[in-house]
Amino acid sequence: MPHLTLEFSSNLPGPPVRDLLAALNRALCASGEFAGPDIKSRASVFDQFQIGEGGEDAAFAHMTLRLMPGRSVAQRQRLAQGLLQALAAVLPAQHALPVQLTVEIVELSAPCYAKIEIGASASP
Repeated sequence: MPHLTLEFSSNLPGPPVRDLLAALNRALCASGEFAGPDIKSRASVFDQFQIGEGGEDAAFAHMTLRLMPGRSVAQRQRLAQGLLQALAAVLPAQHALPVQLTVEIVELSAPCYAKIEIGASASP
């Protein structure tokens, strides 16, 4: 389980998306809260965006981590800080543009979440 969504502006300098997602997944595994195969991450790049009144003279990356309820506020804060640090660590140190990095932890409604596994390795 968790689901991580990374959304970012197309002018964000940095490594390929796969490298960004790999770094974020490593941070989640390092937290001790999740097992690697349970983490599902994806990214969306936005060509059309506006930051404040300046248009494209700044960049952003926003992460949303959706997880089942039950973790304390302190645990969720540690996850948020770990994700921010992991993303900042893989982006270039010097940017021509100001870059805003944000993260949001969202608890899913357990009674309304459903999951099945299909395919060769799925349990009957």
